[in-house]
Amino acid sequence: MPKAAAREPKEGEAQEEGAKDRQFVTALARGLEILRCFSLNRRELTTVEIAAMTGLPQPSVWRLSHTLIECGYLLSDPASRKLSVGPAVLALGFAALGNLGFADAVNPYLRRIAERFGGAASLGQRERDGVLLLQRWQAETMLTLNLSAGSTVSLSRSAIGWAHLAALTEKERAKLLAELKVAEQEGGPRLLEDIARAMADYARDGFVVNCGKSQALINGVSVPLRVPGRRTVYLLGCAGAATDFTEAKIRAEIGPTLRDMAAELSVLIGDITAASGPASGDLAGARRPSARRK
Repeated sequence: MPKAAAREPKEGEAQEEGAKDRQFVTALARGLEILRCFSLNRRELTTVEIAAMTGLPQPSVWRLSHTLIECGYLLSDPASRKLSVGPAVLALGFAALGNLGFADAVNPYLRRIAERFGGAASLGQRERDGVLLLQRWQAETMLTLNLSAGSTVSLSRSAIGWAHLAALTEKERAKLLAELKVAEQEGGPRLLEDIARAMADYARDGFVVNCGKSQALINGVSVPLRVPGRRTVYLLGCAGAATDFTEAKIRAEIGPTLRDMAAELSVLIGDITAASGPASGDLAGARRPSARRK
């Protein structure tokens, strides 16, 4: 399973968006960028650290953080003067999972494949330049990795990220890889070759294989999961220690099992979605949800 990626907000991102859209509220976007600074690996931050990560002036960070504290989205520790996410963020997280609608139906499938092969299985969705893990199940026999639901992994280096790339057209894929500046990353040319081979694998086998490209000694396989009635392409992945998840075993057994599971889940989730009514939108990646002020 790939290592969690520490995605930091891009400097000036909110200002650039605001310049293009007159309806865009820059102050709100800046506040959300502050919340995005926190993760499982960055649970407490100072305003100095947040200013460095967002590119915002520290006085602006102070004012925005104060507002977020007053609204319950951030907590402040008087002793350490560090900030952490508050219970209001947790409430939004539960609301987002509720919007997913089929999380409970997916969990038994993740558990079944994780325990069968002694690895970790995940359901994910693209979130900016990473993949957000929405659900995850890890077999007890597998060495624990620092990943759970809510973790974000690399889109360009992980198996589950490659599954998202496989779901795109060639033009869309080239555009996204250019936006991610993959060619400029460490080992960029080799990484692009690895991705190209993975895309060929998907065209032939219906799944992508990633052996040690994201994390040494961890191999994984992943497939896109398309759901009738939803625009979002979800992603299914299964990974484990290279000694158990050999490339030969992935291609002969684990990959086909995951591919068949995705087909079964597509039908099941489509039925659940149809029964519950039209999907209200994407769970993650919605840049500017509309809201009415009471």
